[in-house]
Amino acid sequence: MTPILLAPQSQVQVTASPDNAEVEFLLKDYQETLYLIAVNSKDERKTITFSFLESPTAVKVLNESRTIFPQGNSFTDDFAGYGVHVYEIQR
Repeated sequence: MTPILLAPQSQVQVTASPDNAEVEFLLKDYQETLYLIAVNSKDERKTITFSFLESPTAVKVLNESRTIFPQGNSFTDDFAGYGVHVYEIQR
């Protein structure tokens, strides 16, 4: 994870909804791949949708052995209380 965390902040625009979701996230560009690091800042389950201007083709959830297939320009995932997910986003 160190090279990803040290990589530049991505210029790609991403939003999280609902607006009151209280999720913190960071989007990084590393070796022509986007990495979205997202954290639920509350001790309650949440379902969060991340939306992009460009449609991602697939979203691999690192260290969880699963892939999310986006719907159009967004994808949705569930977060446990204080849950963290790291997404590798294919464009």
